[in-house]
Amino acid sequence: ISSKTGATNHNVCEVYNEDVTNLMTSSSSSLYSSKSLAAAVIAYQEGGDIKRVYFEGSIDISADDYAGGIVAYATGGTIDLSGANTADYNPFTNCSIVVMANRAGGMIGHAEIEIKNYLLNNNVEVAGANISGGFIGEVDTSKNLTYTSLNNDGIKVGSAQYAAGIVGRIVHLSTTVYVKLKDCTNDSNITATKTAGGLVGSATVLVLEG
Repeated sequence: ISSKTGATNHNVCEVYNEDVTNLMTSSSSSLYSSKSLAAAVIAYQEGGDIKRVYFEGSIDISADDYAGGIVAYATGGTIDLSGANTADYNPFTNCSIVVMANRAGGMIGHAEIEIKNYLLNNNVEVAGANISGGFIGEVDTSKNLTYTSLNNDGIKVGSAQYAAGIVGRIVHLSTTVYVKLKDCTNDSNITATKTAGGLVGSATVLVLEG
């Protein structure tokens, strides 16, 4: 793990093919990047598994591009939230998080990976300049991805263009691949000047199940 502070303003800078487990961070401040990549826990993930990461406190996260409550930009590896929202594990504990960026997500700003099994509640507010999602701002993929049991329970999501309770926008690099949302729900008001959706704001090939 490479950890540093600097222009991107985060707790862990970059993760390359390494696992991050049982990492607790806390703050009562604002994080701002004049360029891109701002997150409460990890700015950039490429490979490796992220398990049982925590954030506690109150924080405003903003960047010109890519901001997330946990990870700003995830391009490889996995994020395992199994057991989240139980007595012994909730990634967001006693906290208030506001995420603002061109691509903003309550969990991840930009994702090319799968996440599953999480209930995101009203501790988080997402305000994207163009693309925002309750869980993920934008999914950009050249392979099939499935998002399972992601439940938005009242977090606020707003954007000028693409906004939705789960994923703001899905971009496919090939029309032969798909993104599947399985057993995902949204119980939140979504606002957008253009292209708002309960689960997904915009997608080329989308499969809904459950």
